[in-house]
Amino acid sequence: MTSSDLEPNAQTTDLEPLSAAEEALVQGVKGRVDKADLVLPAIKLTHSLTREVEDGDVSPGVYINSLTKKDYGDDVPFVVCGIYKGRFFSDERGTFVARGDVAPDNWPEEYAGQPFADIPDAEEQWKLQANAEGGAWGQGPPISTTHNFVGFVVGDDSDLPLRLSLMRSSEPAAKKLKTLVVSLRAPWDRAFQLRVRRGLNKEQKPFYATDVAAGESLSPEDRQRAVKLATEFRNAEQSGAIQETGDEAEAKPGVAKPKQKDDALSVD
Repeated sequence: MTSSDLEPNAQTTDLEPLSAAEEALVQGVKGRVDKADLVLPAIKLTHSLTREVEDGDVSPGVYINSLTKKDYGDDVPFVVCGIYKGRFFSDERGTFVARGDVAPDNWPEEYAGQPFADIPDAEEQWKLQANAEGGAWGQGPPISTTHNFVGFVVGDDSDLPLRLSLMRSSEPAAKKLKTLVVSLRAPWDRAFQLRVRRGLNKEQKPFYATDVAAGESLSPEDRQRAVKLATEFRNAEQSGAIQETGDEAEAKPGVAKPKQKDDALSVD
């Protein structure tokens, strides 16, 4: 996965092709960039405690690009090119994300190296304990399961794909999105509309979650873009080249989280 420009409004499609000499210069620059330093930004839903909202950059209840800060609004056509399951944990020590069944070594000491299925604070054990005590989940387990979709926003000129990460507050949307993906001949036969669902939490404060609906069919150009991204994502997964290094997944209603660096997914 590559990016020629991280600016949200960059226009590159009308530029003349590079000469051989200029292409050599470009590769000389790009070749010095460690691919582990590249990030795959997230499309995230803002809440009152989202740092961009606290900084006054955007309003709560909209989708934004975590890297460019572009505001996509509250009704976004998103194309799915890859799906995976993840984990998310955040406290005063930082924000931690993971792929796979085992907590990475960079997680807090009480979790690192353990299978998530064996950790009391992860969903599997938390659910068993909650059911044994009458089924009260409260705010849910400290280590949340995330449903992640890699793709792009129709009409967005950025070369970098986006990651949509949905947690418990939007789990119905995650399940619906997966169902819609499976029902199509190909996931990129059409876009999916991400729509903000608004409500009040137990403290009667506003919270926002994601709803999803089938959208319009894709243009031939967007289908080609989707197939290219799906191929790159599959190859990156197979080679073990994708590592999550930071995150701010969709917040639980009414739960404050520490400010962290921008959401990131390293792509080697």
